[in-house]
Amino acid sequence: MVVAWLPVELWIKIIKNIFDPSSLLAFRLVNHAWDDIASKQLKHVAYLSVEPGSLDDTEKRVSNRKTRLSTKGIVVCLPNSDHFYFRDPCQPGTLSSSSNSEHQERLRRLLLDELPRFENLIHMAVHFRPPPKALGPHQASAFSQEHWIYHMVEDLFSTLSQFYKGLDELFLECLPVHAMIPGSSPDSHPQQYAEALEFLQDLNLKSLKLAWVGPGVWPPSNAPIWKTYGPANLWISPVKDTLRHLSISSWGFYIVEWTRFGPDGPDFHIPNLESLELRACTFTSDVGFKWILAHKSTLYSLKFDDCAILHCLQTSPDNPFISQTLAKKVEIKHGLKMGLCQLRWQEWFHKFRAGLPNLTNFQFGSSRIREPGEEGPVFESERVKGPRFGQKAKFLLGLFPDRYLEMKQNLEEAPWILDPPAETHKKRPQCDKADLVALRLLLKYTKQHADENSTSDHAGYVENLLGRVKP
Repeated sequence: MVVAWLPVELWIKIIKNIFDPSSLLAFRLVNHAWDDIASKQLKHVAYLSVEPGSLDDTEKRVSNRKTRLSTKGIVVCLPNSDHFYFRDPCQPGTLSSSSNSEHQERLRRLLLDELPRFENLIHMAVHFRPPPKALGPHQASAFSQEHWIYHMVEDLFSTLSQFYKGLDELFLECLPVHAMIPGSSPDSHPQQYAEALEFLQDLNLKSLKLAWVGPGVWPPSNAPIWKTYGPANLWISPVKDTLRHLSISSWGFYIVEWTRFGPDGPDFHIPNLESLELRACTFTSDVGFKWILAHKSTLYSLKFDDCAILHCLQTSPDNPFISQTLAKKVEIKHGLKMGLCQLRWQEWFHKFRAGLPNLTNFQFGSSRIREPGEEGPVFESERVKGPRFGQKAKFLLGLFPDRYLEMKQNLEEAPWILDPPAETHKKRPQCDKADLVALRLLLKYTKQHADENSTSDHAGYVENLLGRVKP
């Protein structure tokens, strides 16, 4: 872990401006002083879910002027584990519920009609909770989740449209990768999409977090729906002029060259970007790294969490995906097309040190929930369970083996990769020593103290900044 020393008084001022519950809960574990101030902050955060107690508490908070004005943050959990609609296999065309739909309607009413009454709201986090595994294979396959996701995202945008430039932070967590901005799918009305983008732009957001989960967590009932994935840039472009902090993460899959997909391509720029956090993002060319360096005048914090360079990307011979990755060398062997990437992390650690003059916080490592022996690229805990609500896995700073990967792309257009190769054909780059030297020089440049030996509550650990996995 990288430790930044600051006076206690300054930390207290910082905590008083944080309304993200997961961060506040982590602060409570540091010491008694932080526990006290973070606990007081949590009183300014409302929690809304389909549970009756949560619905009652939110209604009381809204109706009381004092608590309504003091509420600065809200967490909306959509929905909780057993409140899902699915199609009844015995009665096609009908919907049944695993819980009372009255609670769903109360939640929807609060979301649409009452949340905008929190006029001092700064932070809003929305957690899309995955469908229950207990539905069983027949019900899960018939589960009408796309219909539900579409309407919940639509309701979210209807709520956001009423905040009128009052919201600073928007966190979307456990977002199904096939969730679309209203109107952005090919068969939608352009006017609806234009209105949705206008809603986002009017918020004047300073912080945006987009945390997607893959099909193992949110299994789409229709496989081709993956091809309607909306690139991250669709969400980012409308708010780029005011955005200062951006976090992009994926769980159960890898995003490929995220800067290249979207309406603006790799040329889009966030003029006031101060911090960037990427989780499970991969690089097949220098485009994404150059995009980061283009923000040298403003960027002071940069985090790579389980990101990887794809040193070899496999596709079928007739798959055009590799041409989109700008691979400089392509081979056709073993009945496969292989795009080879010669990038190494050491090169970009040196370039960040030379090209980001304001960088004061740099983190590179892993927060994977690893099982013994799991070195990647497949992590069963991520493919099935999804992230735990309200809990953050411990981040280990270090160089893990899966920072270089060989992957197989079976899709032609989607900017993500899900599948490991059936067989690897290219040797992983052997550059631990050079990467380690470059990382240490970069941490010295940013004046950070790194804990070079650390463990976690899962199978990952770090020795002398080299990440290891328990056998």
